[in-house]
Amino acid sequence: MQLLKCETTIPLPKVLDFSSTTQSVLRYPCILMSYISGVLLYDVCFGHQRKSIDLEVNRAQRTRALESIASAMVQLGRFSFPTSGSLVFANNGFPSGTG
Repeated sequence: MQLLKCETTIPLPKVLDFSSTTQSVLRYPCILMSYISGVLLYDVCFGHQRKSIDLEVNRAQRTRALESIASAMVQLGRFSFPTSGSLVFANNGFPSGTG
């Protein structure tokens, strides 16, 4: 997530702590992240059916949401790695491979 936060404009939560083992306090692998406010995509797409929202306003909200998703997909498409695994970073802070 550190790489994506530095190299994209995609809003990402800050990772406060994580454990990939069962040796954590919770005894489960976990990630503790900061909160990012937002709206459920379902509510953007179908919320007008439950609330009295103008259809034109709802259409504009859906368009904006889909444009944001498309932008994120384009940015994520720039990253490609030949193998799966955790990123390994070189001394200069750039990824040097996976491990």
